[in-house]
Amino acid sequence: MEITNKAWQKIILNISAGVFLAGLLATGTTFAGAAYFERLANEKFNRGDYGPAKELYQKSTKFWPSQKVAAKIKDSDRFRSYSETLLAAQNGSWEFCLQSLSEIEADYPKYNEVLAKVKSCNEELEKVMATQKAAEEEALRLAAEKAAAEQAAVEKARQSAAAAGKNPPKTATKTYDTTPVDMLVDGNEECQQGVYKALNLLKSKDLEHFDFVLKYIKKITCTESGAGTGMYAFENPPRYQIGMTTVRQSVEWFAGTIVHDANHAKLYQDALTSLGYVPNEAWTGAQAELKCLEIQKTALTRIGGTKEDIAWLDEVYKTKYWEIPADQRNW
Repeated sequence: MEITNKAWQKIILNISAGVFLAGLLATGTTFAGAAYFERLANEKFNRGDYGPAKELYQKSTKFWPSQKVAAKIKDSDRFRSYSETLLAAQNGSWEFCLQSLSEIEADYPKYNEVLAKVKSCNEELEKVMATQKAAEEEALRLAAEKAAAEQAAVEKARQSAAAAGKNPPKTATKTYDTTPVDMLVDGNEECQQGVYKALNLLKSKDLEHFDFVLKYIKKITCTESGAGTGMYAFENPPRYQIGMTTVRQSVEWFAGTIVHDANHAKLYQDALTSLGYVPNEAWTGAQAELKCLEIQKTALTRIGGTKEDIAWLDEVYKTKYWEIPADQRNW
């Protein structure tokens, strides 16, 4: 049976129509699959379940990629990270809160919670700063009262000595060679001579640290027991208290300790200048001691300290001597 040209044309048209319909069905199925997973993903996303939402968005793109869904995948990653950061900030310190939450952008759905947390952390910071300021003011007040009492005691002693026809107590500024030095030394003759010898040694062999000491320490007091030794950088004037046990060591060792505590005073002043208040860790504790031991080692090397003394600085750090309460010290 012979097929006419018209019959062939009809057959071809029927085949083309079938292919076209099959393509439409396939395309419709693809769109439907993409839309289904996108709808599920949106539900998760709107509930804040960003991890599962991302997985569903990725399934949607396998059916039909789109820029909108690709953007949602990026937002899912970003918002999940923000949620973890917010949770950590809710359970963390105010320092961590202020540092970490600043990175969260305003399009995050829980941004109002972020702002509320930042506000509470700032309020906590203000309380800490107020407490620190009050403590500093109280320390300055007590220091001023103590200085006034000490001055009154010195004046009384001078008056008594004058009445008895004797020289006044030697507790005022001394002179090193021809250079006047603004340093008040409060202690007996042995204490004063020890301080003067140590400072003279620095002046002759390590002028840099001699000037450094005079800049950050304005008063040195000695105590026989050693209790209460340390750097009172918050006092006015900044005061270094040392035990007679240390004064009676070699002059090189004693001079090195003065440089050590002058660096504590410098760390205190640096923090006060840059922050407006002084956290304890800024000038005391393990890291601060490490810095002060390093500058002490440099000074000892310059002024002729023994190898044993210099080596001891590496060993003494291991003892954590700074953790001994001030009233139990004996150096």
